[in-house]
Amino acid sequence: MNRQLLDAVAQNVETPAENALDGGGGVSGPVTAHMRTWASPVLAAIGVVCWHASIGQIHPYSTGIIGLVSQLPVLWWLGLVLALVAVVLELARDTPRLPAMLITVVSLALVLHGTLSASETTPRFDAAYDVAGFAQYIGQHGRTLPYLDARMSWPGVLSGTGMLAQAMHVPTLWFVRWAPLFMNLAYLLPVKAIANVSLRTSRARWAALPIFLVSNWIDQDYFSPQAVDLLLFLTIVAIAIRTFGARGEQLKVVRMLMATPPYQAVRSALPRLVGLPSDAQPGELMVDDTTTARRAASFGLVLLLTVAVVVSHQFTPLALCLVLVGLAVAGRTRLKSLWLLVLILVFAWLSWEAEIYWAGHLDVVFGGVGNFGTLLGSSVTTRLAHVSSARLEVQWARLGASFVTWLGGFLGLWVLWRRGRTQWTLAILLVFPVIVAGGVNYGGEISLRLLLFSLAPCSILIAGLLDASPLRWPAAVACILVVGLLLALFPLTRYGNEVFEAIAPGDVKAATWIHHHVPVGQTVWVVNGDSPLDSAGIGRYHFALLPGPTFTSEAAYEKAIHSVSHGDWIYLSRSEGEYGIVFQGDFPGNWIQDFVFWLIGTKLVRIAYQTSTAYVLHVVGPTPRTQAAR
Repeated sequence: MNRQLLDAVAQNVETPAENALDGGGGVSGPVTAHMRTWASPVLAAIGVVCWHASIGQIHPYSTGIIGLVSQLPVLWWLGLVLALVAVVLELARDTPRLPAMLITVVSLALVLHGTLSASETTPRFDAAYDVAGFAQYIGQHGRTLPYLDARMSWPGVLSGTGMLAQAMHVPTLWFVRWAPLFMNLAYLLPVKAIANVSLRTSRARWAALPIFLVSNWIDQDYFSPQAVDLLLFLTIVAIAIRTFGARGEQLKVVRMLMATPPYQAVRSALPRLVGLPSDAQPGELMVDDTTTARRAASFGLVLLLTVAVVVSHQFTPLALCLVLVGLAVAGRTRLKSLWLLVLILVFAWLSWEAEIYWAGHLDVVFGGVGNFGTLLGSSVTTRLAHVSSARLEVQWARLGASFVTWLGGFLGLWVLWRRGRTQWTLAILLVFPVIVAGGVNYGGEISLRLLLFSLAPCSILIAGLLDASPLRWPAAVACILVVGLLLALFPLTRYGNEVFEAIAPGDVKAATWIHHHVPVGQTVWVVNGDSPLDSAGIGRYHFALLPGPTFTSEAAYEKAIHSVSHGDWIYLSRSEGEYGIVFQGDFPGNWIQDFVFWLIGTKLVRIAYQTSTAYVLHVVGPTPRTQAAR
């Protein structure tokens, strides 16, 4: 009888005993099994339908100070819950099914990362318009403008996008709107490849993907070189540790160092100090299904992607170089000299294409050397300064999500080591990019970029809390708590900046009017850089910033107007106004309109074009600057 029961379970059929419990009808068992088979994809599909129905109730251009949070309707939350339940149901299986996991993960990505793209009729984020403008210029003219912007000295992604847009006969803005969703789905491919090498159970490997989606609120996945370079970075790492993986085959000099008494003493004492076994074995899995031809093709792909990374972004090649050094030293890859190639390419590119930039900006490039704590500290404090109490909710939520992500990553690393499996590959991926912050002055976004590089290893390590068969419930509960906190913070962290990051259709129409009607070479003044003007105006106009910094009084207005000349143009938009309110000081809610009315009252300007959210003003009267010139 026991044998019959085991065979029945294995074949997913009923036993006579079960038939008897079901009343002899033999219906409940097959129906239940059928429902379990289709439950997760059906729930995911219903969740997507609910999400799609909720989009029309979201109005991204009239959000509050904390973004879309107050606008998300009940249907949106229902869609999110259904997508999450679908993912959890599939992960509850010992071996999640490939088609069902793909459906559930894509549904979760649509809800979390497709909401902004679906609800906003024009592409969001002013920096994406800048990148689109650079790519458009390169595609049309076949050359860069390195004197105009530093990003033009790393034109790999820009030139590729420009050529692709020309070939497809579409503007480069065509790539912008859905880029965040596309990039997040693309990141999952190398994340899954790295998880397959690092974790052992199918459940944990798949769990890394929804965890990555929940933790990626950083807003660095917009259409940009750094977003594409992160994908290339993760792909190179995945190939280096999978196709060319090694389990502790360190360099000779490293082995000599490890044999010294001081190292042995530290190696013996440190694990005991933090409650870790000293005899833990490498947790990375070796992959034996590669052939010589596949390895040769993979190596060629690595070389191609490495060159693409170097010519596309300033920060990513340095992070890649450090990670490859760490993997080589720890003996986790057989590509032990690849880091040297990256370093040579970086300095070759700096000496050639980027010479125009760094020749006059050495302090900007290397001025942060040794100031690791200062750079990170200023990056954090800048985001907390000059913001209202309501905005502090968003900023603190972002800091909290960052802390939870890193805490979850280190907790997963500790738990896996406690189980006797070191994860030096993931530890290197998590820690080594941080070193770049001590050598490069990257500005206020350095903390976001470092968190961006740590998302993949942290997600895999958090999923590692589930990497046991059967599940170990204390670790599983810790995983649920970490993911639950990230998910609870996600609406604030991901959608909290929409009040100014959403570029309204009227803002875009006014910018387009300038490109069609303002003569080339004219000066166009703005009050801050939060505008879509660069999308098609690169090299056509001189964009200048009106001095302020606050436009809250007639004295400030007069100070600003002293800079303009007769014949200049002024662009004022909703996104500029909201950015001023949020980040530039205690601005009143209607300060853009007040400034426009004052300008009109002086008879210095006339309204050349107006939409519901933007103004284009033409300076027609004698300004203080033109009078002084006379």
